[in-house]
Amino acid sequence: MPSRPEAGADVPPLYFFLSYAHSSGVGTHDRFDRDALVRRFEEDLGIAVIERARHPRAIVPGHSDAHIPLGGNWPIRLASALAVCRTFVALYSAEYFDSQDCGKEWSAFAERINRDFVRYNEDREAFIPVLWLPIRPESVPQAIRNVQYTHPDLGPEYHQHGLRYLMTHRELRERYHRVVDFFASRITFVAEDNAPSTSVPAPIYQDLPNAFAKTNPADGQVPLTERPKVRIVVAAPRAGRLPRGCDPELYGDDAVHWRPYLPHYEGEVAQTAKRLAEALHFYAFIESAERCRELIPTTEATAPTILIVDPWAAQQPDLQQKLAAFDRRTVDKSWVRLVIPWNRTNRHSIAAEVDLESRLESTLSRTRARCRFETPRAVDGLETIEDLINDLPSVLWAAERHYLGLAKPFPPSSPSSTPPRKRLRLRAPGLGPGGLRANGKGYDEPHAPSEDR
Repeated sequence: MPSRPEAGADVPPLYFFLSYAHSSGVGTHDRFDRDALVRRFEEDLGIAVIERARHPRAIVPGHSDAHIPLGGNWPIRLASALAVCRTFVALYSAEYFDSQDCGKEWSAFAERINRDFVRYNEDREAFIPVLWLPIRPESVPQAIRNVQYTHPDLGPEYHQHGLRYLMTHRELRERYHRVVDFFASRITFVAEDNAPSTSVPAPIYQDLPNAFAKTNPADGQVPLTERPKVRIVVAAPRAGRLPRGCDPELYGDDAVHWRPYLPHYEGEVAQTAKRLAEALHFYAFIESAERCRELIPTTEATAPTILIVDPWAAQQPDLQQKLAAFDRRTVDKSWVRLVIPWNRTNRHSIAAEVDLESRLESTLSRTRARCRFETPRAVDGLETIEDLINDLPSVLWAAERHYLGLAKPFPPSSPSSTPPRKRLRLRAPGLGPGGLRANGKGYDEPHAPSEDR
């Protein structure tokens, strides 16, 4: 497995980012006192982390917005810390879940975990929730309920009253320090052995969605359970029917086994796309172009569709004819979005690049032109697995947007009625694909799917 990208060697590793909601309190002085407790906890936690770190002099233990200097650009500072921190410590409270900024911070870190699951098929359990104030279980946002926030070693006082209570009662001071030690041990373990990859470049803070935002169908937002499926369609040759000159190492018995990014990435592109779609809360399934009815010109839309095309597919006569027939009616298939993985370092592709581009353009010229406006890189060729992971979300959202635009309103509108409100999708990142996993067969059979701080 290739090594994960890390921050530059001259940048000390940041072991945790502390995410918290500024207290509303009952007055200016009370708010200041309560937030001072957060800073004290951060300091105590940082000291405990340093005591446990393998190389204590070479790390930065923790970071929060309290470290931003007067006059500093706080969105850039926060985004930079969120891009490199090795764990995410969240101080749970009702105010925390109501904070749009805290939801943005969670989103930035969740996106890194999602990408690692797609890139390496590994879950990074790097969220570290701290019960700052008592909460009701049902108050935890739906998108993050699969993150465990209780543990028997933390004790009954902690679970009943929260960490801030332990800090403000002298008789519980020993219990408080034991809880700090517990979290410091967890932070150190994750930071040194299971941290997510860094995000390069850092996210744009203003563009981050709020992971805690509630879905409300009355407001035009679509609940997770009602979001449409997404179809992943792969057009690639298969072993035994390969065009002359292509690399046989990249192909299997079915098109869905195509692995375009060998030797740097061994995963099948179809399963990689499926994992990424599931991380974005889609219900994804895989088909080969040979068996996909969605590409038939007269077939109506049944699901947002991602058409992943191997440049060598246009060199295989049967596939070329099917893709060309689809291309002639592509203007009627706006919900089908094109993605072309193109590993230009492969020596077989290098030798045939001019011919590959010429045949691909003559076969899919209309589809490439249609999709290029919204996702230009995806139709010109994604050269690495990192390019695929970075660009595929935009393609998925475009496919869903066009698919929902084709949906007929119910009941049908009359000439005197007002236009129906468009159903918008809440694009809040989750914590990976939940319980959805690849089934090991290489493809899935299609099935019905059952603000401020």
